[in-house]
Amino acid sequence: MSVQLISWNTQWCRGLDGVVSPRRIVEHARALADFDLLCLQEVADGFDQLPGGPGAQPHELAALLPGFRLFFGAAVDRFTPEGRRQRFGNLIATRLPVLDVAQHRLPCPPDAGVPAMARQCCAVTVQAPGIGPLRVMTTHLAYHSARQRLAQAAALRALHQAECALAACPPAPGEPGSPFAGAVHTPLALLCGDFNAGPQDAAYGELLRTGNSVPNTTPSLSHTAPAATYSGATARIERWHDAWPLAHGGAPHAPTFGLYDSTWTPAPMACDFVLLSSALAPRLRSLRVDDATQASVHQRCGCSWAESPAALQRKRAADPRRDHARARSALHSAGPRRAAPTPGDQHPRWRCTGQCAVSSPCSLLDHHKPDPHHDPHRRTAPAPVAG
Repeated sequence: MSVQLISWNTQWCRGLDGVVSPRRIVEHARALADFDLLCLQEVADGFDQLPGGPGAQPHELAALLPGFRLFFGAAVDRFTPEGRRQRFGNLIATRLPVLDVAQHRLPCPPDAGVPAMARQCCAVTVQAPGIGPLRVMTTHLAYHSARQRLAQAAALRALHQAECALAACPPAPGEPGSPFAGAVHTPLALLCGDFNAGPQDAAYGELLRTGNSVPNTTPSLSHTAPAATYSGATARIERWHDAWPLAHGGAPHAPTFGLYDSTWTPAPMACDFVLLSSALAPRLRSLRVDDATQASVHQRCGCSWAESPAALQRKRAADPRRDHARARSALHSAGPRRAAPTPGDQHPRWRCTGQCAVSSPCSLLDHHKPDPHHDPHRRTAPAPVAG
């Protein structure tokens, strides 16, 4: 069993045809995957003057997703002179059991003369089958100001490190039923959303930066300290990993913005990402970018990851395909891999080492080694996507 996630900047559910339709967003998301988690950015409530006149989208989306719990984090939350509330931000919908919810306001340092909008990160910790507590974070970083975007990336990195430190060195248990009880901290985490930054941007580099900084108080931009020891236990600080190279090796990031509209960017670019913590990265199964949809100016990203190794091993032992898999492993060990794989082969960039017990294609990259005969410049056509 795998856990399925979709991340999508919907631009208040407005398609390239100018039509605002939360229903279409949900339908297109379901066409990509039977998702357990849906992370949306740029969700509007009360901003009737935006193009297309979006309504109360958090409520509309909740009605379209029966069986899901929705958590809306408003980066912008204000009232008009007439007393009408206006909210704009990020949303996480999940059908998994929810353990904890947090909303984080991101910094917005002054940048004179540059348009600015408040930003935030919505974080929901769920109980994922075969994985355990999983912290899901979604965000939408500054577009106009590189300075603000870098500060926000640093804050997100500090938030993740703080959670990892608490998971390694948890506080004393609180009294049952009190606000001090029930806190869940886990190093298993993902961060997804629209970073408004490509892989060459300083904000992207800051998010993936390695280091042993451990915030020991509220995360801030200026406070970092060496890896520290709490109550005799050393906190292992985990970094973020971009899921794209984990799933696709050295292939360039697929563009997620500007494929069909050049209003905001002169050329298509990748600015929507899924980042995984070090603890979650080995369980990645797939990452896919839908390059066909025009239900938003952004393309949707679909990601899945596997259960724990122990759970997978139990299922593999009872899998009737294991004999076929062993035969494939024997073929792998009989000689060098062909340079031009056929459709029935394993992933063209990787060659199975014989540890897998699943049939083609195997996507557990930690069980594979690079294929020296693979041409890294060879591009394959994307699979057709509905919608």
